[in-house]
Amino acid sequence: MVDVGILGVELLNSISALLILVLVALGMAIIMGLMGIINLAHGEFFTCGAYSVYLLTEVGVNYWIALLLATGIVAFIGFLIERGIIRFVYGRLLESILVTWGVGLIIREGIRVILGAGFKYVALPLPGNWSIGAFSYPIQYTVTMAVSLIMILFTYVVIYRTDFGLKVRAVMQNREIASTLGINPSRIYSVTFAFGAALAGLAGAIMSPLINIFPEVGLNYLASSFLIVIMGGLGGLTGMVIAGIIVGELQSWVSFLLSGVWAQVLVFILAILVIRLRPEGILPTKGT
Repeated sequence: MVDVGILGVELLNSISALLILVLVALGMAIIMGLMGIINLAHGEFFTCGAYSVYLLTEVGVNYWIALLLATGIVAFIGFLIERGIIRFVYGRLLESILVTWGVGLIIREGIRVILGAGFKYVALPLPGNWSIGAFSYPIQYTVTMAVSLIMILFTYVVIYRTDFGLKVRAVMQNREIASTLGINPSRIYSVTFAFGAALAGLAGAIMSPLINIFPEVGLNYLASSFLIVIMGGLGGLTGMVIAGIIVGELQSWVSFLLSGVWAQVLVFILAILVIRLRPEGILPTKGT
């Protein structure tokens, strides 16, 4: 007989994992949908967020302040990369893949050279558990879920309820017509790329006390996020969130019941089936 408490903990763990995956995938989806860039350096933005918190807390900065600073740092890194490199490969899919792969490689190896390849750790800012009867769950994981959910909702508001989001969606639909309406696509690209990078950086910063930090830590999140974006489609964020829930829950529960290897295999099989049967994604292109 399966312990109800263990199932409850695993349920919350799976929710935490899927929220982080969706947060990372949101940034990738925004960049991919707006610019047509398959950003293979997106996992490194996650890594930079985690390392930024580690370095800031090492010099005595409060974790919560470090969380905000790390997000800003990664946003600035994304802005510089877009202005210095990415803007020259718009509309050239193969070149953009190679360029972003190279950028990711440079970031990983740069971290390895400067900070070493060993694991880094961030102390838990909120140690301990909250309890209801015999059930208990770590406070830090709960806060992680709350922050992730707030940022996912914030992204929805930015994209669908602000003038900036309207401009982003206009450029997504037709860059030339948007330009005739007074929208500066180049500026939209820069800010949006920085925003997408910041989401991944925030995810890394949030997870920094809960994971081993090393130069390749973002690669697993990159692979899962890419599958989520492909399965969800680029017409809107709702399909991608649904795909994130499916991928996150499938990975968590299959890993719990069988193994991590089987979880990856089943996720890839599911992704192949979705791409084969619904190449436009889970929701139609006009879905929101």
